[in-house]
Amino acid sequence: MEQPILGIAFTLAAYVVGSVVFFKFSRKRGFSSRETRWILAAGLCGGILGAKFSRMLISLSAGATPESIFAHPDGRTIIGGILFGWMAVEFAKAKLKVNRSTGDAFALALSVGEAIGRIGCFFNGCCYGSTSTIFCAVYQAGAWRHPAQLYSAAVALGIFLLLCYLRTRVTFEGDLFRIYLLCFGIARFFLEFVRERTSIHFGLSIAQWVSLEIAGSMLIAMLWVHRSQKQIEGAVKANEQRTL
Repeated sequence: MEQPILGIAFTLAAYVVGSVVFFKFSRKRGFSSRETRWILAAGLCGGILGAKFSRMLISLSAGATPESIFAHPDGRTIIGGILFGWMAVEFAKAKLKVNRSTGDAFALALSVGEAIGRIGCFFNGCCYGSTSTIFCAVYQAGAWRHPAQLYSAAVALGIFLLLCYLRTRVTFEGDLFRIYLLCFGIARFFLEFVRERTSIHFGLSIAQWVSLEIAGSMLIAMLWVHRSQKQIEGAVKANEQRTL
């Protein structure tokens, strides 16, 4: 199936803008050009391949045939892209002997990339919404539906602007990425209700269960990191008082 030119343009723009944002933010945080280039390349390759591979697995489990999957090469899932991209980045960091967190730059890149890329999804006609008679409904896939792709784009833009506000205010390196995943998980959970989806347990889709897990684990991680840091600071102060 031939993709609309606007869909291709917005999809490519999402990768380009996200890459530029990642590169600039990483350089400001003190990462070298070499480290930034390799980590970005790993994240892009792992994310793109992971997004496609995850989508194929979900489609096959839902009963789709291999022929139908390869007939629509635009199918991807952002959740799989984030997971596989993260694994590829961690592998690259280990090879480069980079011990610092690079997640904060990826948080900005992913959110702005999704904001642009979801507009591409709208023009491509993929990731469409559930049927609806709402005033802003659009005709896609043979029915009037929620413009779910545009909802997702607006939410992603909101997350990006929030992260821009917080980027100089977070306490620890990596906090911005944890906040992004927390917001992403919560937002995706609710957005799924207006997307075309298949429920598996308790009326929730696979994406909703994964989103709950992402949001819950990030909330726990943030509480654990801040609690650990307070304990460390308390121990340091106690040591200083004993030496006085």
